[in-house]
Amino acid sequence: MAEIALLGGEMAEMPGMYQENDYDLAGFAIGLANSKKNLILGDKIKPGMKVYGFPSSGIHSNGYSLARKIFGIDLSKKEKSKKILKKYYPELNKTLGEELLTPTIIYVKLIKKLLARYRIFGMVHITGGGLIENPPRILPKGCAIKINKDSWKIPSIFKLMQKLGNVPENDMLRTFNCGIGLVTISPDEIKEGILIGEVIKGNKEVLFSK
Repeated sequence: MAEIALLGGEMAEMPGMYQENDYDLAGFAIGLANSKKNLILGDKIKPGMKVYGFPSSGIHSNGYSLARKIFGIDLSKKEKSKKILKKYYPELNKTLGEELLTPTIIYVKLIKKLLARYRIFGMVHITGGGLIENPPRILPKGCAIKINKDSWKIPSIFKLMQKLGNVPENDMLRTFNCGIGLVTISPDEIKEGILIGEVIKGNKEVLFSK
């Protein structure tokens, strides 16, 4: 789906997964671009540009340690955990296990379409670190992002976890994608995306409003 060879990954933090004496072997790859001109480096981002969000399919691949804690899933207690995962939640319209196994959206084909139609000056996946820590990575000096939290519908799984775990909103935004899996920045009107905010003057940070 990503149209690439899967060559390596990262040293992920997965509390509850690694036991004593376990280790994670990961690799990386370096790519060579034919022209720096075609790279999206974020250096062209300026105040006044629009920030668009694209929906996630769920919690994607981040925040499972907190999710397990909220729902009481203990990997050492298999039968109890199976019972918890098989519980049906009306607000999800499925069992918890089905919800947590929803595949992560791969945005490559979407990005290709966007690049063919619009001027895209910044792109960022909303992974670990959520909407607070990921967007600043693409911002040049002197820029910040202001996001309207009411501009998209937050999926039920996030509302459920926040309620059951009594999780502060700031922690939700720092841990989960909260329904936005990809963010792009453009001076154009991107009809395929959700307008969630704008670039403002600032110090490479994300500010939230309603």
